[in-house]
Amino acid sequence: HGAEALIEAYRGPERIAVALDHAFIVFPEGVGHSKLTPALLGRHLGQGTARNWNTVLKLQAMLAEG
Repeated sequence: HGAEALIEAYRGPERIAVALDHAFIVFPEGVGHSKLTPALLGRHLGQGTARNWNTVLKLQAMLAEG
């Protein structure tokens, strides 16, 4: 299992990249239409949480403010 196995096994339109302990996934057709399910992600990557990119940027700005 693991990120490499997920990337090799999944052939949907989503783009998946993994760096350290983070997975970055682009959902070109929207997350609601994706067949990349939480169960499939969990089976390969383990437990985790998801944030959309706008939320990540807002959290980063909050940290920068101190």
